[in-house]
Amino acid sequence: YITFDALDNITIKDLDKNRTKGKLIGNLPSIVAEIIKKLLIEPSNITQKYLRCLADSYTLYAFLRETSDVQNATKKIFSYGTVWLDTSVLLPLFAETWLEEDSQKLFTRLIKVASEAGIEFRMTPGVVNEIVSHIKISIRCSYVSTTWRGKIPFLYHYYIRLGYDPGKFLDSIQIFCGSERPEDDIVDYLNEAFNIKVESLEDKLELFPKELRFAIERLWTEAHEIRKRKAEYIYDDNIKAILIKHDVENYVGILAIRQKEEVSDLGYKYWWLTLDTVAWLIENKIKEELQLKGFKSPVLTLDFLANNLAFGPSRTKISRQEESRLPLLLDLEVFEFMPTEIV
Repeated sequence: YITFDALDNITIKDLDKNRTKGKLIGNLPSIVAEIIKKLLIEPSNITQKYLRCLADSYTLYAFLRETSDVQNATKKIFSYGTVWLDTSVLLPLFAETWLEEDSQKLFTRLIKVASEAGIEFRMTPGVVNEIVSHIKISIRCSYVSTTWRGKIPFLYHYYIRLGYDPGKFLDSIQIFCGSERPEDDIVDYLNEAFNIKVESLEDKLELFPKELRFAIERLWTEAHEIRKRKAEYIYDDNIKAILIKHDVENYVGILAIRQKEEVSDLGYKYWWLTLDTVAWLIENKIKEELQLKGFKSPVLTLDFLANNLAFGPSRTKISRQEESRLPLLLDLEVFEFMPTEIV
């Protein structure tokens, strides 16, 4: 698995083996990295079809290495599923409403196609609160962006990046929610637009072994402490405690549900979809520190979901055209928070 961070080093190694001349040689690693990102995140229609075909071929090859009965194996993966969505996945759905071209709405397309294919999406009340808080912070930032301390909130950054009038940001938010009962508005909007429903996992936490639950909560706390030390902005302890609570509810809540789930070797029914890299670090820490054999993380990646829709059993429920347009790669790194000076 190669991350975008590794592209510069890969390019440098390649240039070392295949030396070239020219004034741009010093800038080539960053140029090549940006081209590759653009190609994968926002491919043209022709490139999209080619890369999707290539991705399906590698998926088929991977299955053939494990079993000769590919059709039977794929039927066991996500022929059904209930997925809880994290704030990091939901915010792009709001931001993409400002895009004019449907072909650019990668997150929107993926969630809608997955829903049509039979996958059910959920979010906890805590996530709804996080979204409302983010919207309020974005509105506040839009009023004082020139004196704002720290990174620009994602929604406001996305809005500015598209070239819209900063003075009309508040009006654009009215599409999602008003000022009186924003939580209810957000719930109604996501339900009507994406068929995403609210379902708490808080009561499921008691079903999970207490010692293990407390250990996982401690690991999440440590991860947020590291994030706090690295942050270039004020990281409020009260906000940190709330975020930890919400993360633990999703992570442990799904693990608790899985205890009663009859699962094959190839897949579970219940998942948590998040872009937060901390969630992946937690899995490694749990395995190392708690010595849990056979521990399976509840975290699902957007890439796996997209590839499964294109190749798995759900593909019979979506058109060939929709399948070919499924995004190959979804990563918010291309939407890095904009420095205050640029705004």
